[in-house]
Amino acid sequence: MGTYNKLPKDAVCHNCSDMAIGRWNNLIVCRKCYNFAYTYGILDNDKIKNKKIEYLIKKDKIKGKNRCCICNKLTRCIRKEYKEGKHTGGWICENCRGEEYYANTIKPMTDHRIGNIDPNSSVAKGDNFEELTSIWKRVKILSIENDKYCGPLDHSIDSNGKRPETKGKFYDRYNRRWLQDCRGPQNAIRRGFIFDYLILYCASKDGKDIDRIYEFPTEELMNRSCVNVIKNPMNHCGTIPIIPWYEKYRIIDEEELIKVNKIWKEIINKK
Repeated sequence: MGTYNKLPKDAVCHNCSDMAIGRWNNLIVCRKCYNFAYTYGILDNDKIKNKKIEYLIKKDKIKGKNRCCICNKLTRCIRKEYKEGKHTGGWICENCRGEEYYANTIKPMTDHRIGNIDPNSSVAKGDNFEELTSIWKRVKILSIENDKYCGPLDHSIDSNGKRPETKGKFYDRYNRRWLQDCRGPQNAIRRGFIFDYLILYCASKDGKDIDRIYEFPTEELMNRSCVNVIKNPMNHCGTIPIIPWYEKYRIIDEEELIKVNKIWKEIINKK
C-alpha cells in the first residue's frame, strides 16, 4: 500500500525523474506518478501513460482534443455527435462534420428540388401532408415558393387571414392512437416564427385514408407537451366512453372530410 510522506526537495521520482513528494511501496515518486499508482495500482511508466490517455479521453480533458467517433483521429472536435435526435456520446471532428452536414442538410435539399425522394420516407410523407393543406386551404407551400427546404413555417396566410401549420400522423395500431409532439411547433413560435393554428391529419395505418382532422390553435399547443389522440377513448375502468379535450378541435363536417380524402387519394396515387 502506498504512503504519501514528504521528502527532501532534491528527491526525484523513481519513475519519471520529476520532483518527488512521496513514496509508493518504498519507491520515491512524484505527485503525478503517485496519483496514478494509487488509482491503477501500477507504477510502470508506459502503462501509466496509456492509462492516463484512456482516462483523459474518457473525461474529455486532453486540452480540448477528443477522439472523433467517425474517423477515430485524436484532434480538436467541435461538437458531440447526434443521430436521429439522440446523443451518441461521441465527438465529431470538423472534417467529418462537413461531410455529415452535406449528407444530412444539403443533399436532402437538393433531392427536394429535383424530386429524388423515396416515396415511402418520412420526408415524402410530410410533403404529401403539406400538399394536402395547400390544395384544401388554398395556401402556398413556403419551401417551394421560397426555394428553402429547411424553414420552420409551412404555408402562407389563408383566406381568413390566418397562417396554418401542417402535421400528419399514421395510426399506431399497437397503442391505438395518433401521437403528435408539440415541442417542435413550440420552439418555432419561441424563435419568432408565428402561425395561428396547427392542422393535424390522423391517417390510417396504411396511409390510404384520412380518418380524422384537428385544427389546434397556437395557444393550446403552447400549454401541452404533446397531443395524444386516442381512437376510442374510455374512462380509467375501460367501461364508459369519454370525450377528451382535443375533440372540440376536431372537424366533424362529413363533406369536408370527404373532400380532404378525395384530395389525399389524388396526391398519393400520382406519386
